[in-house]
Amino acid sequence: MSRIFALIIASTAAFSFISCRGKENAPKETPLTLVMAEVNPEDTVAGRTDRAFKRKVEELSDGKIIIDLKCSGILGSEKQVLDIIRSDDNSIHMMRGPANLSQIGGKKSALVSIPFTFRNDEHFWKFTRSDVAKEILDEPYEEGLGIKGLFYIEEGFRHLFATVPIKSVEDMKGMKFRVSGEILTSLAQSLGAVGKKVDFTDLYAELLTGAVDVAENPISNYLSNSFNIVAPHLLLDGHMIGAGQVIINAGTWDSLDERQKDIIVRAGEYAQDFCRQTLDKANADAIAKIKATGGTVTEVPDKTPWQNACRDMIEEKSRAYPALYEKILELGK
Repeated sequence: MSRIFALIIASTAAFSFISCRGKENAPKETPLTLVMAEVNPEDTVAGRTDRAFKRKVEELSDGKIIIDLKCSGILGSEKQVLDIIRSDDNSIHMMRGPANLSQIGGKKSALVSIPFTFRNDEHFWKFTRSDVAKEILDEPYEEGLGIKGLFYIEEGFRHLFATVPIKSVEDMKGMKFRVSGEILTSLAQSLGAVGKKVDFTDLYAELLTGAVDVAENPISNYLSNSFNIVAPHLLLDGHMIGAGQVIINAGTWDSLDERQKDIIVRAGEYAQDFCRQTLDKANADAIAKIKATGGTVTEVPDKTPWQNACRDMIEEKSRAYPALYEKILELGK
């Protein structure tokens, strides 16, 4: 009996040794790496929110999903990156892109960019967690446009800035206004300005040479891109929310398993909260720096004249989806 018992012990030990050696020699799982593009610098609200998203994805996945974040437009302009993501190129998987995807056929997304839609930040953040937002984010995926919207962020309300002081709608008449799409082109026309299409990467030079008189951006981006040096007059008109969305290639999304998708979604919710908490302080700090460098910051106590100037545009841009647009407005009441 003792010899049999000894053989059993020896066999068990040998099996355990072989099993342990098998685990040690087993190949390690290769992390899934997703390349993500950001046109703004890393220290902007958008860049910092991207980093928060990256950290949370990698934390929730125990390092099995890596977000390879590339900021400052090093992968190309917003339009160039959007074209790559929608293709079969597969060199870029994700981006923090525009909220308005009308340029590629995302018709419902244009509602988010209509001037004076959101009353304040609280209104916007309530919208981002609503069924209305989900419907708009899902539109390009359901319509086969090659991408899926994941979540919204914001960079603050967008304001006008110019090479000369502006205080009223009348001051905008005839000014050369930098535009980058249909919404801004219509805004320029509504305000009596002359729209001039300019890539974001060329805007500083165009302002410096006088080829452009006025442009618009969220406060933090205005400062981080040094526009205050060449266009030191900021008008806090808050005509639009500086909304953006993180999008992913549709094929990449389809290739993820349910756990991976859940991690991406949860990390997106975390990034939204991070963005909201970061924004107020970033804007306050930016305004203080603008004033310290000799810039002028002008408040707009009554936006009624500006809203009236854009009334026809607002009606036109919301005409395709009046019920959906009304739902967005209702969230702010």
